[in-house]
Amino acid sequence: MTNADRNTLVLVGQLIAGEEKAFEQVMEAYYKKLLIYAYSFTNDYPQAQDIVQNVFLRLWERRQNINIKESFQGLLYKSVYNEYIGYSGDVDPPFWPYWPP
Repeated sequence: MTNADRNTLVLVGQLIAGEEKAFEQVMEAYYKKLLIYAYSFTNDYPQAQDIVQNVFLRLWERRQNINIKESFQGLLYKSVYNEYIGYSGDVDPPFWPYWPP
């Protein structure tokens, strides 16, 4: 396990515990990357912002249910994709495949 992996696990643990500073750090680390990823689907900046904001809102609301199967970053990217699918109305998937509703 690398130092980056350990740091991420500590950060996620702090997030689960409800530490707002950890949530801010997650947003600072991932917001722009997730926005670019969401924009690659939507080609619409306001819609991409909405998608990423919804992902971060759900992350905070459901932080106690975080269950990382592969990686935290992977969870965030998968969540953005699922939010996009739900946002576009193409299908009705579960938004958080690793978290209970």
